[in-house]
Amino acid sequence: MSATLDQFRWQAVGRRKTSVARVYLTPGTGKWDVNGRTLGDYFPRPSLVQHIQQSFTATDTLGAFDVRALVNGGGMTGQAGALRHAIARALVPRPTMLLLDEPTEGIQPSIIQEIERAIRRLRERGTVGILLVEQYLDFAQRLADAFAVMEKGEVVTRGPISELTPDVIKRHLAV
Repeated sequence: MSATLDQFRWQAVGRRKTSVARVYLTPGTGKWDVNGRTLGDYFPRPSLVQHIQQSFTATDTLGAFDVRALVNGGGMTGQAGALRHAIARALVPRPTMLLLDEPTEGIQPSIIQEIERAIRRLRERGTVGILLVEQYLDFAQRLADAFAVMEKGEVVTRGPISELTPDVIKRHLAV
């Protein structure tokens, strides 16, 4: 079975203020086409070029893709931001893991409820694993399938959430 070029193309849309960018990435040599012009011709300020390329730099993929982009709306800075956003979204199209590190800390109760509903929707889709690090035990218990308790960087107990009994809580989590 031979692969076609379309099988190796990633695309995404990015936005910033009133600017919109649609980007298409294909494995290549780092050639840029922004509205029919090279990156440096379309964005003559080196700071904007650096800003746009930041996602490639962060993922060590600068020069690994040919980029075709269509940008419109707003000014140069907004378009650069939209293009940067689109590139980042194209490079990480479908995350398989979401790490939530104490998402309820310092958040008002009504927002905590919104966060909980969002996490439930993600769980129902079943397309992403969720690692929830949380000190608010009731919140974590309502959302978790399993638990792990760490002390001094070591997992000291773990299991299905049904095994997180009052005794386990008292032994490992009580202050």
